[in-house]
Formats: sequence, C-alpha cells, structure tokens
Amino acid sequence: MKEEHLFKDRPMEPGTTVLGAQAVVIDDLDVLLEIWSWDAFTGHSAILIEEQVVGKDDSEIIKTISSIIPIGRDHTVSRKLGFVFINYGFKDYEDLLFGN
Repeated sequence: MKEEHLFKDRPMEPGTTVLGAQAVVIDDLDVLLEIWSWDAFTGHSAILIEEQVVGKDDSEIIKTISSIIPIGRDHTVSRKLGFVFINYGFKDYEDLLFGN
C-alpha cells in the first residue's frame, strides 16, 4: 500500500519537525520518506514497517532501498515500536548556509 496512514503511529523524537513526507513502495515494501529538522540539523529518513522486513538484517534492507534512495555511507538504523528507521543525508545549519 502506498499510503502514509500506515505510518501514523510511528514514534518521533521530541523537537523534530517533519518538513515533508511521501509514502512510496520499493520492492513490495511500504516506505515513508521524510525530510526533517531537529535542533541544528536536517536529514532524511526512510521508515519501514518492521513486520515487512522480518528476517532481513540492516544491510539487506539498505541494499533493497538503495536501488531508489541514495542512502550513502553516513547513516543510522534503529528499530522502534514496530518501525525501522534509516536516517541519512545529515546536514547542520552551517552546511546548509555555506554549502559544505
């Protein structure tokens, strides 16, 4: 399903502002793509429903979604309350201002 309502119960770090979100399907996996800001940072998240990736380790999940999303080397993976969060594309405000 390509619907954001599947992700309505995902946990969110206090102080995080979602700047944009779009639900997509990658290799039969529902994925919510988000751009967010928190403190002095911005970043991206690919959020998956943990039930859909049972038996896959983090590297397998990243390999699957990297065919569409440029995750890169700088990323984190966490699992919380039934969701898998792959966070990537981190920038602080200095990077944004000065193009680093």
